Amino acid sequence: MGKFTILPETQIVRTQEAAERMVRKLRPYKKLAVDSETTGISTSQDYAIIISISCGLDRWVIFEEAFPYIADLLQDPSIQLIMWNAKFDLHMILNAGIDILAKTEKTSYRIIDSMVAHHMVDDDRPHSLKFATLELLNIRMKSFTEVFGDQMKTRTLHEILLDPDNEDVVAHYAGLDAYVTAKCHTKLRKKLMEIPCNNRSNVYKHIRTQWDLFMAFEVPYTTILFGCERRGVCIDQSLLHRFAARYDAELGVLSRWFVQETRKVDFNPNSGKQVAAHVYDVLGYECTEFTDTGQRATGKNALKKIAQDGCEFAAKVLEYTAVRKKLSTYVMAPLQKHRRGRVHTTFKQIGARSGRLASSDPNLQNQPPFIREAYIASPGYYFFARDYSQVEIRVFATLSDDPVLKQSILDGDPHVAVAAMMFGENYDEILEAKRKDDVDDKHPDKVALTSNEKRLLGFRKAAKTLNFGLLYGMGLARLAAAIGVSREVAEEYLELYFDAMPNARIAQEAMIEFSRENGYSESMFGKRRQLYGFYSALNRDESSSERQAKNTPIQGTAAGIALLAMLALWEDKYLEECGVHMLVQIHDEILLEIPIAHRENKKLFARIKHLMETPMGLRISVPLDTTGKSGGNWLQTK
Repeated sequence: MGKFTILPETQIVRTQEAAERMVRKLRPYKKLAVDSETTGISTSQDYAIIISISCGLDRWVIFEEAFPYIADLLQDPSIQLIMWNAKFDLHMILNAGIDILAKTEKTSYRIIDSMVAHHMVDDDRPHSLKFATLELLNIRMKSFTEVFGDQMKTRTLHEILLDPDNEDVVAHYAGLDAYVTAKCHTKLRKKLMEIPCNNRSNVYKHIRTQWDLFMAFEVPYTTILFGCERRGVCIDQSLLHRFAARYDAELGVLSRWFVQETRKVDFNPNSGKQVAAHVYDVLGYECTEFTDTGQRATGKNALKKIAQDGCEFAAKVLEYTAVRKKLSTYVMAPLQKHRRGRVHTTFKQIGARSGRLASSDPNLQNQPPFIREAYIASPGYYFFARDYSQVEIRVFATLSDDPVLKQSILDGDPHVAVAAMMFGENYDEILEAKRKDDVDDKHPDKVALTSNEKRLLGFRKAAKTLNFGLLYGMGLARLAAAIGVSREVAEEYLELYFDAMPNARIAQEAMIEFSRENGYSESMFGKRRQLYGFYSALNRDESSSERQAKNTPIQGTAAGIALLAMLALWEDKYLEECGVHMLVQIHDEILLEIPIAHRENKKLFARIKHLMETPMGLRISVPLDTTGKSGGNWLQTK
């Protein structure tokens, strides 16, 4: 016989009496798994209509009429709540009227997201609850579509979930989510406790296993990110509407141009088929690129090459696409998704395998300068952004322990110092050329660069490209293209670089060898990234893993530093007393909202600087450095 699992019967809770009976039974447990069924997936507009709870031995499904009677249990600060994609359920349950964290101290972290734990076990696998349940428990869960597919054609989620005729099926479906979340948590905890953690930093010296790392880093991070999401960022709706009118008018002008050019009133520049027909058939350009399905390419790269050959039509299509993206992605999205004038992004704690934070709806990690003007401080507040300076280079200098690279950073401009060493030029002369070049073109003190100064700046550009290119595992071809030289010259530059800083080469070779032997790379804090490409028969997979083996220790450590900075800012009592709110982390920048009353508070600014440059007491051999800037909107803080 095959292996099977007997599931506990689902207990349905609709009344106060049933809810109180459930609470009495579950109160003794110090860990409970919680899940929710919702009216949709918008954390700003939808809400929970069913909450399921499990202690791992049984499962309870609570319908919304009984929510008031379970609030005290969910808010009990002594009970850890286990969830899968926790921030989503926290939002949905709060939207339904229960603030789970209402009675929890700000620095008490009792929300455990087992989806993040699953990611820490193996970041290269899918992280859905259904996948993890099959993998860990050998239970195959049906999707919502499999269970309610026919009804979804004509009814809303709300109608399906609350239909009395569906009660038993809904209860089984909802209750299973909480039950398997509890069971998966137990399995994942055991797995993470068996995996060592090589924490080489000076913080959290108690960390010995990946479970310790998860509890110290990722569990607090979940609560912090939820707080940032919930706060949201104000938008200037009137400015966005002006942007919308401008870009809509530009699209109208371009659309009329296409009609005149093609002599087709129904020409659609969004149609790859129509664009291909005009560019290749009517205008006669040769097609040298094709899509995966065999269609003639009309993407950005293909059209850019044709536009460079003098094709106005291709240039206009590219212009149309750019304007349309500005309108739809950067202008209309916040206008359509804001809630009472605030945009609430979703931070993806496991969104990037490098360890960096990602976000969506909207993607605040990738907002162009023009639209940042529309993100404004709340009434009575102003924005203050603090940004890490050259954090990746500082991390690499620490990991490689290269004395020359360390000193080049401490001297002020590592790119100037590296260029001087590589090419045997005078440091001060390169620095002076850089200073002259930085003067704004409209400034009265602007002086034209001499040919020698341009030559020196070319050396600095090469050094800067190498500094950053090596951090990201950039190959020779990309280095050559970025610097603007041949592959042979790029190779010579690379040798000059490593001759000047031999420990840098040794460190990168050690990173690759470590990952090849172990199948993963790790940050300074011991967080791992699986690199299965070393076991592949394909050269491109192995090459990709080599690049990631060089990049992940640096990016992963930089991500960990940003996480610790957010944790330090979140927990600081003085910042809390001053009414400071943390809004967004974008790569190496943290955006804060500070009451206007503290605009001249030098103690506050010094405190923020200290917390970010020594987050949670972290110190690295090349000290962290940050710069800050304030403004009424996000653009002014850059």
